[in-house]
Amino acid sequence: MSKELEELKKSIANNPTMKKWAKQTAEAQKTIADAINNSKGIHSLDAFYDTPKKTYTPPVDIDEEEWKEINNHYSGKFIGLDVDMEMIESSLDNLYEQWKKGSYPDKVAFFEALDNQFSSYADMLNERKKRDYTSTELFSHYFDEWEKVTYQVKWDGSKVDGLLIDEVIEIETDIEIYLKKRTKHGLEITDRMREFKGLAEFTRERVPELIQQYSLEPQEELPEGCPPVEPVEDLGEIGRAHV
Repeated sequence: MSKELEELKKSIANNPTMKKWAKQTAEAQKTIADAINNSKGIHSLDAFYDTPKKTYTPPVDIDEEEWKEINNHYSGKFIGLDVDMEMIESSLDNLYEQWKKGSYPDKVAFFEALDNQFSSYADMLNERKKRDYTSTELFSHYFDEWEKVTYQVKWDGSKVDGLLIDEVIEIETDIEIYLKKRTKHGLEITDRMREFKGLAEFTRERVPELIQQYSLEPQEELPEGCPPVEPVEDLGEIGRAHV
């Protein structure tokens, strides 16, 4: 700090008016802190946010098993929507904690709170999604996600493959809804939109690539002492019919 600034700082600190203002501010802050910490119902700001203004004893308890069903019902409203599911789950759990603390007089009031916070939010997101068909950027997002997952499908019958196929079908459903809305409202279908063919046709075109991929994979070696196994020749439909 320069000498000039140092001198300015000292002159401000030694100014009688500034000293008086600093003292009054410190006293006011202490008064507020004492009022919070010494109040009968609130011992700290954290306790204030943790303690309902009025508590009730719910006539019927909601146990963990019932809450699990309620949670699944409300969280299920957000499946397929552009929302952070962890945030939704956390918010639902927070509301359940408030129920257990007695923030709601009965189940009716509790379910009204759930509907207001979660059903209304899900409805708003659904309405927004319905209007998204006007955005070509949304299709690019869908198509990129679809390609990324589809290229990972190997058709090897594995559990992972099954999960990937389910994810592809889910994205395809969104794409089909999107394209139907664009055609219904007479919006332009771009060349990239026309490139989308779906998993079945896409796989048929990839068959030579998949065969090549499998042929390059190293074959498992037989255990030592195992008799040689002759390769099986694929005779085709006609050949098998004459066997």
